[in-house]
Formats: sequence, C-alpha cells, structure tokens
Amino acid sequence: MVFMRNGVVALSVAAIVVFGWALLGEAGAEEAAPPADQPTSRFTKADLYLDSRTRPHADVILRGVNKLAAEDPRCRDAIDPTSAYLSSRSRPGAPVFFVTCGTGAGIANVFFTPEDVTDQRRFSGPNHIARADAMELCEARARQAAQRPSTVKFSRFWDAALHEHGNGRTRIISTFTAQDAFGAEAEFTINCLLDADGLIEATIIGE
Repeated sequence: MVFMRNGVVALSVAAIVVFGWALLGEAGAEEAAPPADQPTSRFTKADLYLDSRTRPHADVILRGVNKLAAEDPRCRDAIDPTSAYLSSRSRPGAPVFFVTCGTGAGIANVFFTPEDVTDQRRFSGPNHIARADAMELCEARARQAAQRPSTVKFSRFWDAALHEHGNGRTRIISTFTAQDAFGAEAEFTINCLLDADGLIEATIIGE
C-alpha cells in the first residue's frame, strides 16, 4: 500500500515484503538448474587435445566426452579428456572415437560414435560374464589340458583371483592340481581371460 506522509511517498511493510519476494523470485529464476536429463558440461574444447585429424570433429568429441563423464560408470569419477582421439576402427564417413576412463587396474578406453553422442539412450558400462560362468569355463579349460581330467582339483579362493576390467573383460588367475599319466600329482597356475561371450584365451603354467 502506498500513502503520503509529509509529502513523502512511503510503502507499507506488506508492500515491501511482497516486493522483496518478487526480487528473490527473479534471482532464483536466473540461477535455475538445467533439466536433469541434460548432462553437465564439465569440459570445454580447451581441455581436449586437437590436431589436424580431430579438429574437424571437435564438437562431437567434446559432447561425447561430457556425455560419458555424466553417464558412464567407468568415466564418472575419472576421465582424461586429453586422451580423446580417433580410433583405428574409424572408416571413411564413419568416425569412431575413444577416451580413457578409470584408474589403476580399472583403466579402459571407452569408444563412441557420433550416433552414440546424439542418441537419447544413456551410456552404460559393458556387461561382464557372470562370475560363476567364468569360473566354470576356466575350470573346463584346465580339464581339457590335463592328461587325467578327473584328477583336476581347483583352489577355491576365486574372489581374490577374479578381476573385472572396465572394457568388459574378466580375468581369473588360480591354481589347481592334477595327475600326469603316471599318477604323479603336480600343481599348475591357470590364467583365463573372458568376456561376455565366453573364454578368449587361457594360459597354464606348471610348477
């Protein structure tokens, strides 16, 4: 409410409060957070390594790196934007890019295409083979290599010897004993590498 007192315009307390809330509302609108479905831009082009090969794709690479950083569990906590580059998988008119994510044993190159960047689906990590299936395949490979398969006995400390890599592969390292053709028992170490489709390779070393 506005009223005159000694020729001076004054505002009532109620009017001042309403006016103040209006100002706060405008300020809040200016600082409103972006929609939840829009990835936050953590990086800019200044964070990328760009050369004559990647500069024409700078916008796509930047969007891909930021999308991975926001969505892919392998990249949320650790991603190196300077590593983003063209992959040897690229073909004329069909570029493929990669960026390094993760730390320590979990480091992996994560690949993406321009279509992945514009796709509404979220990036997600690769599927690993089920642990029980990985163990079974590794044991089966040991029995195939043994001279007397029925004598193969595995160590059961699997959890300490199984590691799931960020690229979707799983490695198992374990020991087992088996008898040779003469019945003498020996100890062996087996190193199995697997992915979601099954066993990739296995190495057995006698001790």
